[in-house]
Amino acid sequence: MQFLRKNNTLETKGEEKSSETMTSAVDSLKEKKERFSYVTDFKDGYALALSERLVIIDEDYEVKEKTPYSSRSNNALLMPKGWKNGYIILYNENTFSYAIFDQDLQRVSPGEYYRIEYDYFKDGYVKVTTTDERRKIMKVGVLNSDIKSVVSCGIYNDVKYLGDDLFVGLKSKSEYEWHNDESTIISSKGGKEEVLHTVNGVVLNIFVYEGKKYYYFEDGNHKYGYYAENFETFIEPKYEVLGKVDEKGECIFIEDGITGKMNFRTGEKKFRNYIEN
Repeated sequence: MQFLRKNNTLETKGEEKSSETMTSAVDSLKEKKERFSYVTDFKDGYALALSERLVIIDEDYEVKEKTPYSSRSNNALLMPKGWKNGYIILYNENTFSYAIFDQDLQRVSPGEYYRIEYDYFKDGYVKVTTTDERRKIMKVGVLNSDIKSVVSCGIYNDVKYLGDDLFVGLKSKSEYEWHNDESTIISSKGGKEEVLHTVNGVVLNIFVYEGKKYYYFEDGNHKYGYYAENFETFIEPKYEVLGKVDEKGECIFIEDGITGKMNFRTGEKKFRNYIEN
């Protein structure tokens, strides 16, 4: 740079050096900032930031404190990547478990879990799993889109979504073996957990016929039947196969190896030439 006047009324070497120093400082700050994939707003000179680890930084983007939470884990299959609906799942390397954080990088999940299956359910629900210290006994629950518990974790061996904000909690009477003993129907409407009924066997799905709900289930002998909307048995579980109801109101069944068609409303069965009819 050329100087126009010796008296430095326009520029001096000191000013040039100061400008270069400022540029260098800005570039350095930019490089430090780019190390982080996400930074919260600063408060009292500090912010939370995320690279591979959740850390606390100062306004110079220097790490002041590390947390045990990481965006990576040894088992990537259990850890959905990136942000979803304003939340992110992080892994606690001290407890070997997962938790859900919001956009302020504050933990919002009710607890930490062995597994968080964010994409498991439809309608914004999240399936979570806890385990005992030996990682053998699994208990499953559900969080809603606000990350509030709508199926208590710690009760059921598994939880399946039936649709229409209804879940079936499956519970075995044996602590170590899965016997498919009973199903608990749970409603999550309004963000509240409500146990509707507990029935024998495993409820597999809901079928709506003539405006009424019927619960298709499998009993302990691997036979199929239906519960009515009031959870009374509508069709006894004595069929190896029990198909969907067609436009005529009939469903195919197999009973003791014999195939037939049943009128869903009346229970009347046909065994001969039912396909041609």
